[in-house]
Amino acid sequence: MTRDWRLDNAKCSQGASFRFKHYKRRSETSEHEHCVGCWTKFMEEKIAPDLLTEGYATDNDQWVCAECFRDLKESTGWKLLS
Repeated sequence: MTRDWRLDNAKCSQGASFRFKHYKRRSETSEHEHCVGCWTKFMEEKIAPDLLTEGYATDNDQWVCAECFRDLKESTGWKLLS
């Protein structure tokens, strides 16, 4: 079985706790974030088909798309907060 390449990217968030929410930029100079697994871009508005406007985020703004969260949560020890 081949190792999922997204796990290498996501190691910075091992054991993190996430909430599902809409993306909101942190400042005027920070218009987007990327999924820590696959690097998909999150923005406030869906101005292109491959952008996401919601996903899973930690309190310190690490973002994960729904697909990566589903696929990697067991391997990374991610937790979902209500």
